Amino acid sequence: MREAAAVIGVSRMTVKRWADSGRITPQMKLRGSNGPVLFKTADIEALKAEREAERASEASK
Repeated sequence: MREAAAVIGVSRMTVKRWADSGRITPQMKLRGSNGPVLFKTADIEALKAEREAERASEASK
């Protein structure tokens, strides 16, 4: 989640909330109760583009 959060520009908790709510679907969770959660690169890039579009829209208001 750390890497996904860094790419998108949000906190790890935001990525966790999005995963819990279904906004982004984890591809795999590695072993252990605190094991890393893996996401598709395309899904991360789509969320990044969505956030950038939202920011651009807000800035032009």
